[in-house]
Amino acid sequence: GVRNPSGVVMSRIKKVVTTDELVAIFVDVNALDRTCEQKLMSLTPEQRAEVIAPGIYLQNVRNASTAVRTRIGNVLAGKEAMDRPPLRD
Repeated sequence: GVRNPSGVVMSRIKKVVTTDELVAIFVDVNALDRTCEQKLMSLTPEQRAEVIAPGIYLQNVRNASTAVRTRIGNVLAGKEAMDRPPLRD
């Protein structure tokens, strides 16, 4: 068995599709709203790749578009897409 079947599938997909095609899949799979999709498409190809790098399918989020907007903000701020603010005391 494979430890991460989703990761294996994604690595195979990345070998045969362009970043733009992968972004289109990301938008469709996560049912992102139009505003979020436009913001994502306004990024450079490298920035788009960083936003989707943590995973093509968003899990454990209430609102996928909000989660992606947070990833976009992190990437634009020069952070990792999944960077989280420090915990408060």
